Amino acid sequence: MQEINGIKFHEIKDLIDICDISEITIRRYIKKGKIKARKIKARWLVTEEHFNEFLTGADNISND
Repeated sequence: MQEINGIKFHEIKDLIDICDISEITIRRYIKKGKIKARKIKARWLVTEEHFNEFLTGADNISND
């Protein structure tokens, strides 16, 4: 994990270690929008907040 301007970011390698899933799966989740990520200088970065949303399924809650 790294911190930029007070915001904590995970790289793909961090997510692989934490979730114990493959890099391909992580990249698919990013592409489908299941994990919100930003590409900065050729690296995908996920904020701590967005990673926690992914883990708790908060992005799947509808407000109907």
